[in-house]
Amino acid sequence: MSDSNKKQALPANPFTRDAETMRRFGYRVIDMLVDDAQGLARQPVGGGGDWDSVWAALNESPPAAGVSDEALFETLEKDVFANTLRVNHRRFYGYVPAPGGFTGAMAETLAAGFNIFAGVAPHNAGPTAIEMVTLRWLCEMMGLGPEFGGLFVSGGSVANLTALAAARQRQLDNATEGAIAYCTEHSHSSLWRAMKILGFAESQISVVPAGPDFAFDCPALETAIAADRAAGRTPFCVLASAGTTDTGAIDPLDDLADICARHELWLHVDGAFGAAAAITTRGRQLLGGLERADSLSVDPHKWLFQPIDCGCVLLRDPGALVDTFRILPPYMKDNDSDETLPNFRDLGIEVTRGLRALKLWMSIKRHGANAFRQAIERGMALVDFTRDILDARPCWSLVTRSGIGVAVFRYRAPGLDDAAADRLNRRIVGNCLDIGLALLSTTEIKGRVALRLSPINPAARRSDIVATLDSLEEFARRILDQDA
Repeated sequence: MSDSNKKQALPANPFTRDAETMRRFGYRVIDMLVDDAQGLARQPVGGGGDWDSVWAALNESPPAAGVSDEALFETLEKDVFANTLRVNHRRFYGYVPAPGGFTGAMAETLAAGFNIFAGVAPHNAGPTAIEMVTLRWLCEMMGLGPEFGGLFVSGGSVANLTALAAARQRQLDNATEGAIAYCTEHSHSSLWRAMKILGFAESQISVVPAGPDFAFDCPALETAIAADRAAGRTPFCVLASAGTTDTGAIDPLDDLADICARHELWLHVDGAFGAAAAITTRGRQLLGGLERADSLSVDPHKWLFQPIDCGCVLLRDPGALVDTFRILPPYMKDNDSDETLPNFRDLGIEVTRGLRALKLWMSIKRHGANAFRQAIERGMALVDFTRDILDARPCWSLVTRSGIGVAVFRYRAPGLDDAAADRLNRRIVGNCLDIGLALLSTTEIKGRVALRLSPINPAARRSDIVATLDSLEEFARRILDQDA
């Protein structure tokens, strides 16, 4: 054998660690998580840090040789985690809180550590069964029929995109010209983005006026459908909301389902925020008609308290997902032998996908469904409490008492015109975050700035809400005194 044909020695595996080193590394991670959870309430909500200093600390060329574990953790603690927006903080009231949970975090660690591929069923019974069971649990808890199915995705944006792709396939056979979908001005931006990605022009989204409760005006929708049909256009889909981000408004789902049935339209419900409340008695009443949707999105990383990211898309006929997404090239046929089991790669955008279902399965299995019902009921009670406090204080004006999961209000500013009052409301929210006490977010309702407070974290407290409102009032008084 010539020298050129002799086997060359392989380089050693550069990532090998002995068992004791791996354990020390893992225990350090767990210690960091536990210490953070125990001390979180004493930390500021923001913690975002100064961009220039953080960037200067982290902006480097890739190191040719790695650093020690100690140096690695020091960088993480000092430059990354100390400068993070704390969306799991009990006084994080902005946007839609994502409280997370320790059981879910550990499940995420296991799923990543075992590096689970949840795209195919053959030779992969454990992950496939976990996802199937968790989907069934979620549907049962929400009061959806046994015909519903779907898959876990990254979040509401991808869930909405996935559902609308199926609607386009089923309703239009993917021919988008002249097709019209209907929403309100309070519909989530991800629905507009999904329509754009799917090839629809902005003019193909008809914005129907909302009623005084910021929900779909059904007579106005009927009028819009009739006008579009008369003009030769093709109505195909209604985009409803089960808890808008703005005000928590819930569209009249039963009435919309009736309209869709009459006109043979697809009913999609963006329930990323509020649909999870259907697991409670009160939520089920508020969300009547959810079970009649053709498709819906729900985000377990919001009101089901899972770590980011964990979204879910559910369809009354999940076969629509297979019709929309399944493509079977020769190199995938080995995993297509059992038609009775779902290859989840065929139901959505991702072929390579992790086991997002594990964290929700472990959390429900460990804590029980009633714990989730209790936590959601607690959040709804805290919203009621917040609204009652605001009602009792003359300096605040509630925008609405309806809606789910969020209190929406505005500081009364006697003598100020609307534009000046808008600026004042934005400034008092900014001051609250600057001192790290709490984080609220703002929105615009009927052209005016409003404050949003969403206390759905299971750790949220009445005393914190009162302290936050007291501070906002004090900020407002100081700003008015300074500007006088």
